[in-house]
Amino acid sequence: MRKSAQVGTFTDADERLLSTLAGQLATAIDRLRAESAMRRRAEQISILSRVSQEIVASLIPDQVYSAIHRAATQLMTTEPFDYPGG
Repeated sequence: MRKSAQVGTFTDADERLLSTLAGQLATAIDRLRAESAMRRRAEQISILSRVSQEIVASLIPDQVYSAIHRAATQLMTTEPFDYPGG
């Protein structure tokens, strides 16, 4: 490996290596972000499916409200709140 003429400078080979590494890191980060988003979306779909089944299975308003509240707190950041009858 050839050393650069000046201290603190990079050779063309150094630049190619760093560029290659940066590209690989960017690809890995993008892949991790996509996988994380996919896992979160699958979790959201599961929660929505579960709450849909609970709502359809119940004709009691308090049970429906409770199921919706649980799903909402799982799907998004919410401030704690109570509803009458809950």
